[in-house]
Amino acid sequence: MQYLLCFVLLMVSTAAHAADTEPENLLALVNRARAEARTCGERQYDAVSPLTANAALQAAAQGHAADLAARNELSHTGANGSKLSDRVKQQGYTYRRVGENVIRSPFGVQSAMKSWLKSPGHCANIMAPDFTEFGAAFEGLYGVQVFGRAK
Repeated sequence: MQYLLCFVLLMVSTAAHAADTEPENLLALVNRARAEARTCGERQYDAVSPLTANAALQAAAQGHAADLAARNELSHTGANGSKLSDRVKQQGYTYRRVGENVIRSPFGVQSAMKSWLKSPGHCANIMAPDFTEFGAAFEGLYGVQVFGRAK
């Protein structure tokens, strides 16, 4: 009976983690962070406008997250040598500016967001006022956020 309880708890925890990694939940977390003024490293950011979901950025994030998970490697470079600019162009996204955050987070999305916000460069991507669109994905332990501003 004790083993069954552990299995049920694991299933509930896994289901909660899966729901937490849905793109709309990831967007909500980023927009909640953008709604508050904050310091990223030595740079102060005012609260900024929320981002909107973009299917092409979402596809780029999902593809890279799957690639990272398959390789069990954390990198901004794809297995085929691709850079972020390559991946978003491949999805048909024409941009003025793009940015990417990647993470290996065994503790879930909330922990990943806390880590990204503590890192000056990652936090700067989240708070950049010139980004207007967003896509994100988690695959296993690997998370990818893609920020953009279309031409």
